[in-house]
Amino acid sequence: MRKPNLCGTLVLMLMAGSVLGLPLSSEYDQIPRPEGGMELLKKNVELPLLPYGMNWERTVTAMFRVNPDGSISHVQILKSGGSGFDQAVKRAIMGVAWNPAVIDGQQVPVKMKIPFKFFCR
Repeated sequence: MRKPNLCGTLVLMLMAGSVLGLPLSSEYDQIPRPEGGMELLKKNVELPLLPYGMNWERTVTAMFRVNPDGSISHVQILKSGGSGFDQAVKRAIMGVAWNPAVIDGQQVPVKMKIPFKFFCR
């Protein structure tokens, strides 16, 4: 069950992610993405309990590997927004099914980097 969010107005923005580790000449038939789209990933973020009425902004940048079978591994936080935010991002990434990257009809492993931006106003 989700904890209530005591923030006045919470906004979570998923910034444009990037795919790492392939030659620039490589063209994807399909880039890796969560089944259900990025909106599902956004909905899957479960924040820690936060005090009401505070204005704050946090960015968590995560890097992870999407394997050829769509599983996720090697989740790292490159930019921390604080322990509770970092853990929420990790759980969200691991908690959704992913479609793998495809190049020339072959499913391939790739590293992804996605910034999650949180605002409370």
